Amino acid sequence: MSGAGSIVAYVLDITKIDPIKYNLLFERFLNPLRMEAPDIDTDISKRDRAKAILYLKEKYGIEYVSQIITFTEYKFKNLIKAVMSVLAPDKFDEVNDLTKYAPSFIGEEPLSYKTLLNAYKNPNDYELTEAEFDNIVSTVEKLEIMIEKYPEVGLALENLGGAIASKGIHAGGVIISNEPLRNHLPIETGSNTAVLPIIQADMADVDFYKLLKIDALGLRTLDQIKDAMDLAGLDWDWYDSEDVSDKKIYKMLRNGDTTNIFQMAGQGAIKLLYDYNVNKFEDLVAVNASNRPGPLAKNKQTGLSMADMYAERKRTGDVPELDERIDWILEETYGTILYQEDCMRLGQVMAGYNLGGADSRIRKPLAKKKLSMIPEIRNEFIYGKKSIYEGIGKDKKVIGLSEEDSDWCIGAINNNFDEKLARDIFDIMEEFCKYAFNKSHSVAYGFVGYKTAYLSFHHPVEWALGCLKNLDDSEKISATLQQCRRRGVDVLPPSINHSIAGFSSNKENEIRYGFIAIKNVGLSAINYILNIRKKVGKFNSFKEFYDEMHSKENINLFADNYTSSGNKKCPVDMKVEVSLILSGCFDEINSNRHELYNEYIKSKKNKGKELLNVASYSDIDKFKYEFDYLGDFISSNPADGLPYTDLSACKMNSKVTTSGIVISSEIKYTKNSKQFLAAILKDKNGTLFRVNLFSKAFHKFKNQFLEGSVLTFTGKYNNIFKNISVDTSKKVSDIKEPTKKYNNNIEIKEAPKVSNNFDFTLD
Repeated sequence: MSGAGSIVAYVLDITKIDPIKYNLLFERFLNPLRMEAPDIDTDISKRDRAKAILYLKEKYGIEYVSQIITFTEYKFKNLIKAVMSVLAPDKFDEVNDLTKYAPSFIGEEPLSYKTLLNAYKNPNDYELTEAEFDNIVSTVEKLEIMIEKYPEVGLALENLGGAIASKGIHAGGVIISNEPLRNHLPIETGSNTAVLPIIQADMADVDFYKLLKIDALGLRTLDQIKDAMDLAGLDWDWYDSEDVSDKKIYKMLRNGDTTNIFQMAGQGAIKLLYDYNVNKFEDLVAVNASNRPGPLAKNKQTGLSMADMYAERKRTGDVPELDERIDWILEETYGTILYQEDCMRLGQVMAGYNLGGADSRIRKPLAKKKLSMIPEIRNEFIYGKKSIYEGIGKDKKVIGLSEEDSDWCIGAINNNFDEKLARDIFDIMEEFCKYAFNKSHSVAYGFVGYKTAYLSFHHPVEWALGCLKNLDDSEKISATLQQCRRRGVDVLPPSINHSIAGFSSNKENEIRYGFIAIKNVGLSAINYILNIRKKVGKFNSFKEFYDEMHSKENINLFADNYTSSGNKKCPVDMKVEVSLILSGCFDEINSNRHELYNEYIKSKKNKGKELLNVASYSDIDKFKYEFDYLGDFISSNPADGLPYTDLSACKMNSKVTTSGIVISSEIKYTKNSKQFLAAILKDKNGTLFRVNLFSKAFHKFKNQFLEGSVLTFTGKYNNIFKNISVDTSKKVSDIKEPTKKYNNNIEIKEAPKVSNNFDFTLD
C-alpha cells in the first residue's frame, strides 16, 4: 500500500501511519512520471466488503462503477487435470500423483511443459539442487507414462498452454468512472457472484483505457480484530493509536507465539522474528519485507541471504562501511538493501536521478522484471550514458555503451562513486527488487500485525473467540485452541445446557465449543434447540431433551422444517441426536457416551443399529469421537507426551522420530505397480502430516498404520514431497491398536477407499 507514503492522506485522516516518522517516500505513491492513478489499497472486513461495494454503487450510480473480469490460463498442472477429466475421469489418483508433486517453479521460471523438458535435458541451464532435479526427473517419467497411454495429453501441453481456461472476478478491483462505463467497454450484468456489473476488461486493459481502479480487498483479519475489540471493550481510538512500544509484545513474538498474528504465523516469519531478535516496531517492518523470496535467496558466493546478513549485523553491530554518502540510507537496515525505497534513494544519491525518475527507471522495471530494460538502466546508473542497440521495437537488445548522455541521470562514476561499488550495488538491487515489498506496505502490514499481537497477548480469550468466529480452516481452528491450552485457557466440549451456536466464554479463562462445530448439526437444528432451551431453562436428562425436541407444541412453535405434505417437522433427527451424544453434549448428564447411545438406540427400537461396548468405553474412544464429530481433540491429545519432531524445521532426508494419530490410510500403487501405504496423521499440535510405507515397511507395518492408531515411529523426511518414509530397522510403537486390519496376503486391483470415520469396537 504505497498510500501510506502520502503525508496528505495522513493529515486528511485517510491513513494512520506518519510517513515522516517512518521515512516513507511520497514519490513511491505519486510522482510526475507515474502515468497511472495513485494506488491506495483499501482493506475492508471480509463480511462488510459487499456493503462497501454497494455504497460505491449508491454514491456514484450503477452505470459508473463495476467490478473487473479476470481470466485463468491453462498451465501445466490444470491443463493435465482438465484433459484427463475427460479422457479418464476415474484416474484421479494417477493425475494427482503427477500434478501434486510436480514443481511449481524451475529456477525462477514458472513450470511449463517447455521449461520442464528443457530442465530435464539441460539441467546445467538452471541452478538446481540434487533433490530438485530428482523431482524433475520423476515428473517427466510420470508424464511420459501418461502420454504413452493418453497421447492427447501431450498434444494439449504442446498447443493449449496459455489458452483461457475460465473467467472470474478480480478479488479487490473496482472501477469508478466519471461517465457511463458502457461508453468505454462492454459490461456484463446479472452475474450471481458479483455485487456490481463486470467490465469485460482485465487489469492490463483497465490501465490502457486510463480507468480509475481502487482495490477494495476483503480481509478476514479485520473481522477478527473487530470481534475481539467488541468482546474486550476496546474502541477505535485504541486501534488508531500509533503507540507500538509494548516490550511484552515483542518478547512474545521473539518466542514464536504467533498463532493468528497477521503475516507472522508462518514458520518463515517465526524464524525471522527470532533471528532478528525483534524488540521494536522497525524490526516488524523488516520481518515483513524480509519474508520474501528475494531477501531469503542465498548468494552464490557467500552462501548468505539478505535476511542472514541483516540478522548477523544486527546481532554483532558489525556493519561494513560502503561510502559515507550512502551509508545513511542503509543505516536502518544494517547495510542491506531491504526496501524498494532503498533502491530509489541509492539511485538518487549515487546516479543523480530525481526520486520520480528513480521510481520509474529503477524500482518499477526491476520490480516488474522488465528484463529487456535492465541492461540500458545499468548503463545509465553506472555511467550516465545511453546504450547502443541491435534490432528495433520489442526485439532490440543492448550491445554497447553510447557516448550520448542519459536523459535521466549523470551516472554514479560521474558522481565520483567507485565503478565496482556501483556495479555491485546495481547487481544487488537487480536481484532483490524482483520480489521486495515497498516500505510503505511493510509498515502498514507491521501495524496490523502489532495490533493482532497486542490482542493476542493482553486479551487472549477475546482474541481467540474473534479468530474462531471467522476461521473455516480446521487446522487453524485446532492451532488456535492449542494456543489457548498452552496459555492456561480451558477448552470445554459442547454442552447441551451451556453451548450457543458458535464458540463462547462465560468465564475469564475458558472457551466452550458451539453447536455449529458438531458434525451433522446445522443451523436449523441449532436454532430449534436454543429456542426450546430458552423456554424450559435446562435439560436434566436425555429423556427430557428428547421429549421437548419432539413435542408437537414445540414443533409448531419453533420448527422451520416441513414434510412433503406441508406439515412442520422436528429438525433434530436421529443423525443430529447421535452426533450430540457422541460429541459429548450430554457428558454432564452421563459421561459414558456408549451407555447413553445404547439407551437412545433402544428407545428408538431400531433393530438395525448395533450397540456399543459400554464396559470398554475409554479415553481413546473419547479422543476418536472428539476428532470425528468436532474435528479436533479437546480433553487432551493422544499424542501428548510422546516423541515429537517439528517437521517444518527439518532438512531434506532428515532422520526423524515422531508420533501421531492415524486419520486416514489407503493402499496405493507406484508407477511400477508396487503396493505402498499412504497415511495421514495428526501430531500433538494438531498439524497433519503424511507418511508412506514402501516395500518392506509396507509388509511389516501396514496393519499398524490404520485409522485410530496412535503411533510412534522413525523415518526419513522428504521436505519437497512433505512426507516421511518409515524406517524398517526401527520399531513402530502402538499406543492404541486399530480394530480392523489389512489381510497379510492382500491382493487388490484397485486401492481401497478408507472412510474418514473412526472404527468403533462393537459388542
